[in-house]
Amino acid sequence: MCSSSAVAPKIERRLLRHLAFDSLLGMIVRGEIEPGARIHDQDMVEQLGISRTPIREALTSLALYGLVVVDPNRTTIVTPLCRRGVLDDLQVLSALYPLAVSELLSGAGTETLQQADATMNELIDTGTGKLDLLAYVADFLHKQTRNAALAETIREMELRLLRYLFHYPELLKQDCVVTQLSHLMGLLSRRDGESVAQVASAVGNLQGVIAHQTDELHTSFSYPPVSTAPGLMSALIVDRDAAK
Repeated sequence: MCSSSAVAPKIERRLLRHLAFDSLLGMIVRGEIEPGARIHDQDMVEQLGISRTPIREALTSLALYGLVVVDPNRTTIVTPLCRRGVLDDLQVLSALYPLAVSELLSGAGTETLQQADATMNELIDTGTGKLDLLAYVADFLHKQTRNAALAETIREMELRLLRYLFHYPELLKQDCVVTQLSHLMGLLSRRDGESVAQVASAVGNLQGVIAHQTDELHTSFSYPPVSTAPGLMSALIVDRDAAK
């Protein structure tokens, strides 16, 4: 039987790895570390106050999500933004989200669905931004998906999509974004089968917006302020088991 003294260092290392992963993930998705930038281990050690080993482990995990590229010389570069790649992700999500919603309708409790809808309405009433609302809905669908393989595949593409939208918030300027998301959560709270078609429609609309993104918008952008909305911040943290 393992002694408590032997287990403690393993727990501490795992916690440090998760802290490093969550911190780096947030900085990359929010654009604090820009696309194409090099990540130097020592800079992260000094900035986060974490030793080099957890930093390297976190970067290896981020590479699995397509957010960084680690070359054989141990140089780490933040993956450049790619409109074609995001459109490819959305094409897959247009097929996977309906599966996730169908599973949600059959497996989630009524109270859970109704509470999620109530939270959504509260976020809208308090003026929460569109990107935060999108992140809240995405996070809810991900967490309620019981199929681990489906949930992990969705999360991987969601993170890349959120990073892209953080850089180009103008893509969500249409008023229909809030209406669509609110309608989807309302349908889910009533276990309405129309929610399957609604989520597919919402993804399709976003595909169309990004596909017609102008070259001017694609080459120039300004970073939005960092949000403190709970929906967004929770959406930027991958499940602990996924980051092991």
